[in-house]
Amino acid sequence: MYLFRQLLMAISYFHNLGVFHRDLKPENIMITGNFEIKIIDFSSCTDQLKSLPEGGTPSYCPFEWHYEKECLNPAIDVFSLGVILYNMFTKSVFFNGISNEGFKKLEKSEWRYFWKVLSKQHSLLTDELINLMDKLLTIDPDERSRIDWIFD
Repeated sequence: MYLFRQLLMAISYFHNLGVFHRDLKPENIMITGNFEIKIIDFSSCTDQLKSLPEGGTPSYCPFEWHYEKECLNPAIDVFSLGVILYNMFTKSVFFNGISNEGFKKLEKSEWRYFWKVLSKQHSLLTDELINLMDKLLTIDPDERSRIDWIFD
C-alpha cells in the first residue's frame, strides 16, 4: 500500500492544480531505486481550460469515458486508480473472465456480486481492500470517491 499511497498523493497534487492525467495505468508509473513513484506519459493530460486530446487506455477508463469523451473531472483518474489497485493485488486484468450476467449487474451498480466472485479467485482481496476499490470504481462519476476522501 506504500506505493499506492504515493500514487494517490501524486495524483492528488495534479488534481489540486486542476490537471487530469486521463491515462493512468501501470505502464505509466515508474518506481525508482528508492521506491518512489514517478508518473510518466502526459500526452492525454488536460486541464479544465484546454480542449481534450485523444487518448486513454480503454481497460483503465471508467464507464463514462466510453460514452462521453468529454470527461473533465478527477473521477476519470480515480477510476483508473481503482483498476491499478486491483491489478497490484491480483496480478490480473480487471474484468477478465466476468460473465455477461456479471457486467449487467455492474451496470446496475451491484458490485457486491462482482467482488464475491473475484474474492473467491484472489485471496488477497480483503474486505477492507474491496471497500476501497468499491469507492474508487463506483460507476456513477458523481458518487465516485475523491482522492481527498480516501485519505480521511
